[in-house]
Amino acid sequence: MSRSYTKIVLFLIASFVLFWANAQPDHMALRYLRTEEGLSQNEVTSILQDNEGFMWFGTRCGLNRYDGYEFLVFDQVPGDSGSLVNTSIERIYKDSKGIIWIGTKSNGISRYNPVAGKFLNMPFNEPSAQNILPDKRVISFCEDSIGEMWIGAWNGGLLKYNPESGQGKTYHLSANINVIIKSSDGIVRVGTNDGLFDYDPASGSFKRPDFSPVSDQIPSIIEDRDQQVLWILHNSDKSTLMKFDLKNRSSQTFSLNPAEEKEFGKFNSATKIMHHNNGLL
Repeated sequence: MSRSYTKIVLFLIASFVLFWANAQPDHMALRYLRTEEGLSQNEVTSILQDNEGFMWFGTRCGLNRYDGYEFLVFDQVPGDSGSLVNTSIERIYKDSKGIIWIGTKSNGISRYNPVAGKFLNMPFNEPSAQNILPDKRVISFCEDSIGEMWIGAWNGGLLKYNPESGQGKTYHLSANINVIIKSSDGIVRVGTNDGLFDYDPASGSFKRPDFSPVSDQIPSIIEDRDQQVLWILHNSDKSTLMKFDLKNRSSQTFSLNPAEEKEFGKFNSATKIMHHNNGLL
């Protein structure tokens, strides 16, 4: 494999695939968590760990909390406004206060307070003057440095929301809001199915950055804050990985060369990049 991919792994996720680094033992015991073990449904769409150490799994049929032994399943209960707003989960996200935000496929957002053990819902009611969500299908979240939430929708709608006041402002981009990140230089960046957009506070609008002017699908962005580098996944006819240096504003793109494509095939549907504590992506 060429120098460009010596320390880079692109994840092709159809189910759960885990790549282990060199220091792992030769033989590992794998434990599968399925409906047979208590998971509410086998299509898992999102995973996080809360402040108490519990693992949370969003599925197409319920929200699951796992303590290492058993599952506790949260579902929508008809007539109960304190239950999950919709059973089909798109994304789960933990904010700085430990509140778990749940974006659903067809009815907006639930917020779960682990201390109170209750849901506070933001359903999508159309038409309604009280509705500030841009779409019923919510697929991304990001909390900024002042505690405001940026909420991305399937239809390209983006909501900047203040949880304390309940007020928000809606923006409209051209395609699915796949990922939102506020990088260490203070800029809110949004990856969509139509490329990358940066928020410009001066104009109150989103613009394509000079270093990434193309309209590729952007499914994942992460920041290496030690190095002040952004890693941005691009999908078009094949997947490429862009490295953007926040200090000197330079960029570099990594991709497989023709010989590697012949051996491994084209990476044309990568969906996620993650940063390992040993420096690997």
